[in-house]
This record gives sequence, structure tokens and C-alpha cells, in this order.
Amino acid sequence: MTHSPATKTIPKDTMPAITLQLSEEGIDKFTALLQSGVEIETNAGEPLLQFLEKIPGFTPEYIDNEIQTIFLDGTAIDDVHAPLTDTETVIALSAAMPGLSGAIYRKNSIHSPLRSVHHQYDTTKVDEKTISIYLKLFNSIARDRGAEMLRQGVTLKASTMLTFLQTRPWLVDHIQAVTINDDPAANTDSLVDTLRNTERAHLSLTN
Repeated sequence: MTHSPATKTIPKDTMPAITLQLSEEGIDKFTALLQSGVEIETNAGEPLLQFLEKIPGFTPEYIDNEIQTIFLDGTAIDDVHAPLTDTETVIALSAAMPGLSGAIYRKNSIHSPLRSVHHQYDTTKVDEKTISIYLKLFNSIARDRGAEMLRQGVTLKASTMLTFLQTRPWLVDHIQAVTINDDPAANTDSLVDTLRNTERAHLSLTN
């Protein structure tokens, strides 16, 4: 695509809305971005299952059958009804992982007693407030559900997206058009400048 001079800088305390027009193949390649995490707001105390069911394509059947490993702040858990109580909690979802380690971390595995850490929940003092959860998707979970999430739009750290693009320069060839805050004249140069000058961004992908 054609590069033109960068557009005006977005104030750092403002979250820009970025839309990238890509080929279908390009959207699939962007699903790897979800491994680094996207930010989703929810209510403190909401059960994990209820939180997941709000995400596009995460039906109860999909969660039960396809999501085999759940990490909550780095600890494998079995209970999909676990309450989400802390802001900036990190949830990582994966399909079945190979080997003994995969079996140990798999939810409701007979090998779960071999885990070195077991998560404990404290719901006695859950304030009624909005919290931010960082959701990370891996392997087939990202491939299955990532494109739909990215089409609907996600909030993420600008540094995450900037690093993603810088380490995959060939992805620029898949970007057919850039829109930033409804400005259709934006381009990949202004995209990079915007990401460098803000902390968070709302990203959506389209064909």
C-alpha cells in the first residue's frame, strides 16, 4: 500500500480506534496477536464461565469440549465457575497440550494432584466494581475464535501491537487500508506513530 506523511499524533491519554482492512488470509495471520492478551472489562466477582460465554463463539459446548487448559494468573485451574475478583487478572486458554505436562495442566485431569500450585479463591471481600481482565488465546483456540474477535474489535496494549508488527514486517503487505479515528487517509506510517504515542488502542479488522 502507499505510504504518505504521518497524520497528527493522538494524545497519549486518548485510546485511538484503529481499523485495518486485510485479506482473509491476513486476518488469520493476525490471530497470533491474541497470544499477548486483549483487555476485557467485567464485573468483579463474575464467574469465569459467565465471562467466557460473552466472548464471540465461546458457547458452553465449545468451552467444555475444546478448552482443555485454563491458567488464571499463571496457575492451572479446573473450576470454570471460579470468580474473577482482581483487576488485571490474566486468563490464558489452550487446547490440549502434548505430553505429561499437558496432562498435568489439563482441566479435571487425573494428574492434577501433581501440580505444584493449586489456586485458592477468596470471595469474602469482593467490591462491586468494574475490573479489567487480560485474555490470552493459544494454538487452536486462537485459530478457531480469533478472527471473529478481531472483526468485532479488541482493546489491547499499544506496545503489544507495535511489537507484533515490528517482529513480523511481512504483515504490512497484507494491510490494504488503515483507518484511525475515522480518518481514512491514515497509513502504516501513521499507524506506527499512533501506537508509539498511546498506551492502549482499540483494534478491529475487516476485509
